[in-house]
Amino acid sequence: MILRPLIVVSMMLAITAAASSQSDEAFALRLQGGGVFSVYSADFTTTGDIIDCGEMTSGTGFGPSAQLVLEFPLSQNFGLGFGIGFAGRGGSLTRSNTAPIRDTVTGNDGVLTTEVALRPQLDFLELQPDLRIALVGDYRQRTLGLVFGPRLALPLTSSYTHTETIVSPESAVFTINGERRQERTIDEGPFTTRSSMLVGGSVGLESLLPVSDRITLVPSVAADVFVTNILTDATWTTFGIRAEMGVRFSFHSKPAPVAPEPEPTVVVPPPPPPAVIVDRRPPSVEVHGSSFTGEVVTGNQLRATVPIVNAVFFDSSSADVPTSYRTSADGAVIDLDAEQAHSAVLPRIASIVTRNPKATVVLEGATSGATSEPEGLTLAARRAENVARILVNLGVDRNRIETTSSVLPRVPSNQDYAEGRAENRRVDIVVRNAPLQEWVSVERFAKLRGVITVLPVVTGSTDGISNMKIRVGSKDTTVNSTTDRAQVRVEESLDPQATSTRLRLVGEIAGSYNERDTTIDITGLPRRQIDLATEDFDAVLRFDYNSAVVSDDVKLLLRQLVERIPSGKTIVISGSADILGTDQRNKELSEQRARTTEQYLRSVARDKSFIYVVDTTTDRFGDVSPQGRFLNRSIRLRVK
Repeated sequence: MILRPLIVVSMMLAITAAASSQSDEAFALRLQGGGVFSVYSADFTTTGDIIDCGEMTSGTGFGPSAQLVLEFPLSQNFGLGFGIGFAGRGGSLTRSNTAPIRDTVTGNDGVLTTEVALRPQLDFLELQPDLRIALVGDYRQRTLGLVFGPRLALPLTSSYTHTETIVSPESAVFTINGERRQERTIDEGPFTTRSSMLVGGSVGLESLLPVSDRITLVPSVAADVFVTNILTDATWTTFGIRAEMGVRFSFHSKPAPVAPEPEPTVVVPPPPPPAVIVDRRPPSVEVHGSSFTGEVVTGNQLRATVPIVNAVFFDSSSADVPTSYRTSADGAVIDLDAEQAHSAVLPRIASIVTRNPKATVVLEGATSGATSEPEGLTLAARRAENVARILVNLGVDRNRIETTSSVLPRVPSNQDYAEGRAENRRVDIVVRNAPLQEWVSVERFAKLRGVITVLPVVTGSTDGISNMKIRVGSKDTTVNSTTDRAQVRVEESLDPQATSTRLRLVGEIAGSYNERDTTIDITGLPRRQIDLATEDFDAVLRFDYNSAVVSDDVKLLLRQLVERIPSGKTIVISGSADILGTDQRNKELSEQRARTTEQYLRSVARDKSFIYVVDTTTDRFGDVSPQGRFLNRSIRLRVK
């Protein structure tokens, strides 16, 4: 309905303008490009394409635009034009969902908050006949002009991705094909009910900035309103703002008249230069992925299990198991920092015992000493019994649990230190007839490796700013100039069955952040198979307090490692110690632990040849907690 009055008005103005004097310009050709900001109004309750999108009523997007425009002057102030171009009107519609959940670890009730997003990809071939009016200046040299007319959009691409992302709690995940993720894809594919054409109108402003007699730069801005729906079975319209820059080439119908001999010129001093307007807006940056070069690496990788600190630590004079310990079935693979994973030691011990029918548990309760905890054996026995009660609740037969008590542990920490006394307030957990953990494993993996080119677009004042940071996934780089493109290394894990992956691009400048997702098609990338990848292998093996003796458990785990890795690998052994004692003693103890580990590895290597690198580590766990100090009494193993 909007087309008819627009066409009538355009024809009337054209007829009126034709009576005026004609310009010497026959026609002009314009090539322009820029971007379009789209705003959506939608109601998807009637469509069958999209699942659960009834509450997505609005959204926005930004995409590229380009046009080729042919102009014909009608008079000194009027002209006609016809444009054909491309516009990317995709974006995103979102809504939040909440649902009650129960934590499988703690048993506590909570609320799951997710964000559901519909991300349409909408590209159009667009046509626009229009009338052009000079508001300031004449048509050929208009400082400000008005452009309006009908606009038609023919779909080129119309597809969508429908996702759900967990907002809170941070510990909640989706389990998809055995993989834990915080985002899942609900649906994706083409729109099957797209409209064959969008009908609407456009009105905008432009300015001609002459470069030469026949070439002009043309900045413009326009508002596009479409009155028909994007889908045939849903109410979904879009409004857009286009900002573009064009180059206009003028073609004349007759030679320009020969100018008469000029009068003698009088030299006039040039006017003072115009005042420079400085942009004082705070700087901000947008990031756009340009191209990716790389490969997909697949194969097997060597992984180390998170170490177990097989003890429960107690508050002073208390037999209550601290609330920081998980007392319900874990239900999930521990993939945490070893210090954090200690909270799940009881479910992990219960799982080991129940999986091994011949396994038994000895719980050795102890105190910090007769002086600091005079309750002595009584307190130690209560601590052991309380741990036993929790293991029974986790499914361990009480007949398979033995408890003992002593004033001090079998291997006590130094009581001269407050930290040592805190460590002695514990129940040691000894598992018999079963390994405490399967330390080394081989898992399938797939990784995307390469370099992505990121184009940063900086706006606002950049005075005093010489660099900005660009991050892609877990890798980042610093760009020395606010106008340079960034080459960022990419190394991200993949689903071995995936055909594409999404990378999160993050730009940072002067405290301002911008995030954008880009999708990488991996179907055409070269693939490389690796028999055994070891670069991510990082294992922690514990020692007793003030000891460099390799225990039987550690020997078993070291033999597992030697069996798994081929000859020729480099094994890096880094010793560590806690903070108790002098710095000199701790340094010596760290070196002794590394050397004794090297000696044992050499003794069991047999016909395999390895390169050994022995040093002390600076990678430490927290020295505030007892489990952190226990973990620092260790060596770290890496394989290159």
